[in-house]
Amino acid sequence: MTNRKTTKTGKVVKPAGAKDKSPQFVLVTGCIGAGKTTLRRQKFGDGYVHLDAAEIFAMFTEGKYYDFPGIFRNELDTVGLKIAQRTMAERKNIVMEILGDTDGPLQAVAEAMHSVGYKVNLSCVACPLEECQKRHKYACDTDVNYVSAYHTQAFHLKWLLAAAADYRKNAAPSRAELRG
Repeated sequence: MTNRKTTKTGKVVKPAGAKDKSPQFVLVTGCIGAGKTTLRRQKFGDGYVHLDAAEIFAMFTEGKYYDFPGIFRNELDTVGLKIAQRTMAERKNIVMEILGDTDGPLQAVAEAMHSVGYKVNLSCVACPLEECQKRHKYACDTDVNYVSAYHTQAFHLKWLLAAAADYRKNAAPSRAELRG
């Protein structure tokens, strides 16, 4: 037996206090060096799959310096897309970061994720420009695997847009199933 009621129009009404079971998609935005990665790791560390080209790249480089994406471009694309596809298929929460410096990519990924049943949340990180510049320089000087979101965001967007299109085409549950 279910706790749901159906109205005369056929719309399913959830009981008071019922939680939305939609998976969450969190898009962390901010300028270079603002603290997107720190926020993503601290606030969304548990219960989220982190779609991050820099972290995937670091696994391939094994602590050595390589240009990004360099010789790992194909492997990076394969692994990133597979992570995005599997995460969507398993209806897990996703968090990723981009600069968010233009509306087009933000809107495209938000609409794509919403179209496959994700609740979309935007988390913006702000920081004074001088501090961002210091943080970016420090990361470049001290971390051989540091890759700015400036370089990774195109990968993140490509993977999620492709995975969402694939999900809609092949694995999408009916609208009734998404409403829960």
